[in-house]
Amino acid sequence: MLKRFLESKDAIISTLTIINAPVHTLTQEEWEVVREACTVLEPFEQVTVEISAESYVTASKRYSCARVCRRSQPTTTEKQQQQRDK
Repeated sequence: MLKRFLESKDAIISTLTIINAPVHTLTQEEWEVVREACTVLEPFEQVTVEISAESYVTASKRYSCARVCRRSQPTTTEKQQQQRDK
């Protein structure tokens, strides 16, 4: 859902401008948060699609999917480094 929202960013902004809607639009920083959330959630989407395709999910499949999710998330050290870089 966030991915589609992000893909529709220009259309959303244009439409709100055209209809002169008294609605708070997202700031550039908020759009960046949405973009980052999409990046973080991408591996979970892939795993969900993979598991949903199976009638019976084996233990090895669950393990490998969990490993993919864990690897995709930055470690605490990486998070601290990212905070320092900002």
